[in-house]
This record gives sequence, C-alpha cells and structure tokens, in this order.
Amino acid sequence: MTLLRFTPFQKLLRKWESVCPQNGVQAMLVDGALDPDVVELAWQSTLRDLGLGRIHVEEDEGYTHEIWSGDPPAPLVSQLAGEIWVNGYLQEQVNRPFSPAPAMPYRPFALQQGGECYVGIAYQRWVADSVSVRLIMREWFLRIFFPAKARRKLIDLPRLRTITGPEIGLSPRHVARAIRPCYRWLRDRKKFAGTHGFDSGVATLHRFELPAHELDDLLLLARAEGCTLNDLLIAALAIALAPQLGSDNNAGKRVAIATSIDLRPYEVGNVSETFGALLAYAPVICPLNMSNKLDLAQEVGRQTRRLKDPDQIAQILLLPRLLTRWASRREPHDLVAFCRSYMPIAATIANVNLNTSWLALYHPAPVRAYLRVSAPNPAMPFAITTSTLGESFHVTVSACNSTTVDDPAQTLGVAFATALRSLVQSRPPQ
Repeated sequence: MTLLRFTPFQKLLRKWESVCPQNGVQAMLVDGALDPDVVELAWQSTLRDLGLGRIHVEEDEGYTHEIWSGDPPAPLVSQLAGEIWVNGYLQEQVNRPFSPAPAMPYRPFALQQGGECYVGIAYQRWVADSVSVRLIMREWFLRIFFPAKARRKLIDLPRLRTITGPEIGLSPRHVARAIRPCYRWLRDRKKFAGTHGFDSGVATLHRFELPAHELDDLLLLARAEGCTLNDLLIAALAIALAPQLGSDNNAGKRVAIATSIDLRPYEVGNVSETFGALLAYAPVICPLNMSNKLDLAQEVGRQTRRLKDPDQIAQILLLPRLLTRWASRREPHDLVAFCRSYMPIAATIANVNLNTSWLALYHPAPVRAYLRVSAPNPAMPFAITTSTLGESFHVTVSACNSTTVDDPAQTLGVAFATALRSLVQSRPPQ
C-alpha cells in the first residue's frame, strides 16, 4: 500500500475533526424501488474494483487505502424503508463521528420511500473531496443500473508529490506576497464580522431549491455583469450573513467567505479521475457598506479571478500550510480561538454545475435529483453547498448551534434566497 502524504487542507480538516465531525454527504434520488441485495453487492463490488476500504493513518506523515476484503463484514449499506424524514437523516449523518483509523471512512445508505430511493454516502471530508465522492457514486450507480458500463480497475490515487498545484520553486517573492494578506488580516481584523456565539454542538440543516426561472435570471445577470454564478452566490451570502453575525450596522464592516478551489486543473496531466482531497479554500473579502449590491458582486468577481490565476495558487496554499504548522502544536480549542480572533471567516461555499458531469447523462431518469451537504465548524460556522442539475438549483445550508438564533441554518437559508432575488432586482432596467 502506497503512503499518501497529507495536504495542508487535509491536515486542517483532521485538526477540526478533533473539535467536531467534518463529514460530507452526497445522495442521489432515483426512480423505482431498489432491490436491497443488488444495492449491497454493487457497493461491495465498487470497493473491490476501485481499491478502496479502510484507511490506515501514519500520524503526521500520511495515510493508505486498504482494498476491502471482508473487514468490516457485510452488510455495509444501511438500508431503511418507509416514511423517512430525509433532512433528519442527512443531519444525523453530518453530525455522527467516524471511528478512528483504521476504519472505513464511508457510510453508504439507501432510503426507500415508495417508488423512489435516496442512495448516498456519508464520508470523511479529509479523505475525499466532492469530486472524488462523485466518482464512487458513479461506479455504485452504474453497478446498480448499468453494470456493463462500470469501471473494473483500481482508481487513481495522488502521486507521492502531493497534488497542491504549481508551487515548486517557491521564491521569497511568493512568500512575501503570501504574507502581505496575513498582515492585512491582522491590521483590519476588528473590521470583520465576528463568528462568536456559535459552538461545536450539533449542526442544523436546511435545504431548498430555487425555481428554474430564478436560476435563469441569475445566469443572465452574471453574464450581463461580467461575473460568474459563483460570484453572485458569494455576494448574496455576504448580504445574508451580516444580520446573523451581529453586523446590522455595516459601516466599514466586512465578511470573509471561503470559496473552494479545485486543484486538479493546475496539475500536469489529466487527474480528473484521481481520488483524494484535492481542494484548497481561499477567503473572499466582502465589504458590507456598498450601496449598490451589483458593485459587491463585481468586487467578488475581481477577487475570484485573481484566486484562479495559476500564479496565485502557490500563495493561496502557503497560508493553510502556515496555519497547519501553528495548529499542530496547540490544542483544538486554541485553534478555534485563534481563527475567531485573527482569521474570522464566517462561512464556506462550494458551488458545482453537475450538468457538466456524468449525472447529466442519467437525468431526469433514473436520477431525479442530487444532494450535497458539508459540515461547518466553530470558526467557520456556516457551510453552503449549491448544485445545478438540469433546471434545478439545489442549496443546502448547515450551521453550528447559535446562542442568538434558534435555527441558524433555516434563518440563513431564507435570507440567502431573498438576497439572490434582490441581486436580480437591483439590475437597472435595460
């Protein structure tokens, strides 16, 4: 078994796991009642054929994948039937810790409800990112519905040189550029909306869909303003977050939102089928005192374009590496206090267009919908995932418990939808 080195992103997630679970959940809603034996055997075949199973961790060094050979023993898929509250089940999976390694970092499930079924996986986010989990979901799905199309070879794993983008030969100039944002954080941190008042208790969950015509309006607005849908989402999230963070008086205030960056396009060669946590997160700074909401969206667009510049990736990755080194010698609660005081990032957001993935080939039948959920943590108390499949735009909000808001996930979800509509309405008549 090849030892895979931890990336800075994985080290941070593992540190957060010692405070509260850092799980993700992905599930597809498919037509028809599925045979439980077919579902179970398809999952076992997926593990064997791809070379996945329990994870073994060499602390501070890396980890290895073990091919499943009967440990843990079958059945592996949790199968439930009847009237199931899906939101409640997803919330339970996000909050339920995984066993320490060596153990299976995936919990597959099938929720049968009448003539349809939710088939999904809860997983440890440090082991696999959203792209990687969709690779497993694809192979499990194909073995259930179209076995002849399934992949029959081991999945690609990151090479010994960790996939972290073009960072070889990091020069003093790169280091200086990476340190400058740190200095600005320290200088201006009191101007950021704080994340106090949230704890590491059970994360709450809220899901909703935007009507197709509202998604069309957002896409038209993004094209007209020269930005992306993701830029509009970040701007709307900043607007929606301000009241939750006690920032009703927005004069001079800012909200920092971490957006995900897939590192695969920055690697030499095709690594689209590589399995791992190949992500980075970078903060986008959103001023809350802009009178024109579209100006905020354009400011977000300017920042995200810089973040996607290959020359910026090395600097982006240096910051979590420095934070990881600092955190490795301190207790988890110190990391929470440090981030709240010096790196007050209010939320993370991850947006994906599934119409460019394999799911588009099987939508609207047999795949009717696809759900993605990500866990928050006490220093970044909100985690938002958005997905487009067909004409549907699905949003999931998860939030840490709050001392001031009864249901912070639902409150933010409603405010987020309202903010998206307000962005569209703020566009001047053509």
